[in-house]
Amino acid sequence: MKIVFGCIVGYLILTNILGLAVGRKVKSTPDFLVGGSNFGWLFLVAILCGCWEGSGASIGITQQAFDKGMYPGFYTGFFAVGLVLASFFIVPILRRLKILTLPEFIGTLYGEKGRFATAILWLCQDLIVLSMQFLGAAGIFAALFNIPVHYGILITLVSVAGYMIMGGMVAAAWTNIMHTGIMLLSAALAVPLALNYAGGFDGAVATLPQSYFNVSGMGFTTLLGWFLAISSGPIIHQITFNVAASAKNTKDAKNSFLISASIIALFSIPFAILGIMAKTYLPEATNLMALPMIAMEISPWFAGILLAGVMAAILSTLAPMLFSSPTVFVNDIYKQLRKNTTEKEILLVTRLSSAATLFIGMGLALLVKSIVSATVFAFTFRLIVLFGVVLPLMFASLRFITIAGGLIGISVGAIAPVLSQFVFHSSLAGMYWAAGGVIVGMILGSLLTRNSSPKIQSIWFYIKKRNIEDNNNILS
Repeated sequence: MKIVFGCIVGYLILTNILGLAVGRKVKSTPDFLVGGSNFGWLFLVAILCGCWEGSGASIGITQQAFDKGMYPGFYTGFFAVGLVLASFFIVPILRRLKILTLPEFIGTLYGEKGRFATAILWLCQDLIVLSMQFLGAAGIFAALFNIPVHYGILITLVSVAGYMIMGGMVAAAWTNIMHTGIMLLSAALAVPLALNYAGGFDGAVATLPQSYFNVSGMGFTTLLGWFLAISSGPIIHQITFNVAASAKNTKDAKNSFLISASIIALFSIPFAILGIMAKTYLPEATNLMALPMIAMEISPWFAGILLAGVMAAILSTLAPMLFSSPTVFVNDIYKQLRKNTTEKEILLVTRLSSAATLFIGMGLALLVKSIVSATVFAFTFRLIVLFGVVLPLMFASLRFITIAGGLIGISVGAIAPVLSQFVFHSSLAGMYWAAGGVIVGMILGSLLTRNSSPKIQSIWFYIKKRNIEDNNNILS
């Protein structure tokens, strides 16, 4: 136990030393939010990998595999699909439009009402995902040191607050380089050590129901729902906007997404294997405790490295979330409500909103028990926004979808999964309700408002409009 404790605490100390050291260089809001728009591909890859290899991809997948089998291990592979699509289709558009946030992009299509509504919707889902990082870390502390979960959540808050509130994206980039290395090392070590533990994987196959090793354990509809919700994340996430704005050129921005996809594609598989082994040889464990318990059973040294790697995954996701939410809040809410602001005021508000994001996330973590279920539910709202952008642009040439109809579709899509989960308790995954709500709401809303609301144009219309605005600003 001392070995594990030393590895985790030492890693947290090292992270804070590095983060605070580089955070001292941050003197402006652009530095805090987008690293001064001067990052090369290495920093961008570190941020992207960190964002998609959090508690859901590690301790959360161990939980799911403990309960359902191997198929949850495809989790980060779905993210990889989204990263590839974002590289080819989203990043070039964001670079050409020079847009900083997702709500700002929505505002380009739907106007200020759409921008404000999307900002609120995005902050809600972002805070849920952030809170799951707290819960993942708290599970490790609770299992290893026999302390209440809420103490583990508080330790996590202290571990990340200082350097991220001071350093923003600059601190996240530097620390995530270190996090990515330790994450990959821990995942690589997990496979041979887990497969050789006790009776090995053959023993697991002989002991557990066959549903643990085919899609029936998870269910095809659930797996497809995961794919839709999770792969949409990198396509439409605020981190994608931050990274696109942070890159020193478009080539580095696009390549960073492709490299990140290749790195994270198989990241969750080792954690699914650990969940299977825990279910086989430690059946008395609870799913939340499965990862730390199986790691300790294999080897204290392995547990120290693995759990330090899991902490790295959690911190590497916490960090981007702590400039993702403030970016949206400052750019799409605060600056829109308070037009005349100084740079000093904006930087202060950005740091204060980062602190508020931490404390709200900590509070939400106390209310949730399943990391992956809550994370996928949050991803459902990303799917809503994705449909709200892609569908109107896909059918723009038909001149059918109206601005009002699109807003109605997004609103219905946001309400539908909440009702399905908390009112109707539907067995059908929330992302199907969300997708159906967006499509039906958008079609009916457009029919009802076809004579009173402007139609949404093609993306080239908005790019041309932005170029004209930029030229007018230069001339003036």
